Amino acid sequence: MRTAIATHELLPKGLDLQSLSIETGRASICVSSGARRSVCPLCGRASSRVHSRYLRTVSDLPWHGISVELEVLARRFFCERLEEVAARARKTVMLEEALVAIGLELGGRAGARLALELGIVAARDALLRRIKAVPLPEVGKVRVLGVDNFAFKKGTTYGTTLVNRTPAQRTPCVGACSCKCGKRHRSL
Repeated sequence: MRTAIATHELLPKGLDLQSLSIETGRASICVSSGARRSVCPLCGRASSRVHSRYLRTVSDLPWHGISVELEVLARRFFCERLEEVAARARKTVMLEEALVAIGLELGGRAGARLALELGIVAARDALLRRIKAVPLPEVGKVRVLGVDNFAFKKGTTYGTTLVNRTPAQRTPCVGACSCKCGKRHRSL
């Protein structure tokens, strides 16, 4: 049975551990980028010339209810990116995925409460922003199409929804009719 865990198993790829500080309710892990050179995603050129050094704070998934922050001592080449952290991001990819999953399942307020219980600091508006940024899934082929008309407000605003009847999936609302005629609209 293995008793020790190597640091490369705990940290995002390309980062080396410098120090660890555990305080009440918070753990700070100071890491540095071990890359000797970097390739620019825009131009594709490799660069080994260091432009400057800077400290970047990135939030990570909590550890036993304690929020974790990575303090990255990064060297800025003329073009440098960390693979596990999106450009200009303040959170790791894993934490972003966890926040999207929480937001999709629970929404804003309930998701923010769950995130706080898990040790993740996230406002309800931030969770809702992440939900809106998630791309819609592909609908695929529709074999049996159901059309349903409904009223947003009786007598004034009507809408139509299309339903894929084979796998019982709903497609987004395609249109709405707003008039003041007071008649029921059968189709748009």
